[in-house]
Amino acid sequence: MGSEHAPLILIELVLVFGSVLAFAWWQLRSLERDRKETLRQRELEGAKDGEAEASERQTAMTTALPTALPSTSPGADTEAQIAAPAPHTTATDREGER
Repeated sequence: MGSEHAPLILIELVLVFGSVLAFAWWQLRSLERDRKETLRQRELEGAKDGEAEASERQTAMTTALPTALPSTSPGADTEAQIAAPAPHTTATDREGER
């Protein structure tokens, strides 16, 4: 009984395992193609973003005004001094103030 069906069993095994291997190869090939396409798109987007950032930086450099102008008002520095703790205080001194 076993020897007369052996050729059919062998053919079936080859077809099943061959199909599984072919399907796995196809899926891995598809994943590799998708990965390359995604990488290519990211590089294109990065190049576009890099060009946009460079043009923005160039525009900002040509139109930028100084950000820290000296203040002429007499009370301008008092807000910064009030917000910052005195340099001689410690953390425990500040906790006691709360």
